[in-house]
Amino acid sequence: MEDSQIEGKINDYRVNFRNGGQIISVEVTCCGGHIGEIPFRDGEHKKCPVCGTLHILKLQHNHFHIRQSKPKIIETEAL
Repeated sequence: MEDSQIEGKINDYRVNFRNGGQIISVEVTCCGGHIGEIPFRDGEHKKCPVCGTLHILKLQHNHFHIRQSKPKIIETEAL
């Protein structure tokens, strides 16, 4: 079974390369749907329109991170 066919997959990242191996972008899937592409530059980000999670690309010396910043849920009292 291919990864794209696994049920229940919520978040996924696909790295796009040029023929020479240079990374050009990262495609982001959140809440089960493709939300867009992040250019491979430090600080670039994509926000999920469904849940509000911010997917942030952080470049460092010889590696990179893709971090998720989920919105805080504000609890309200029932009236």
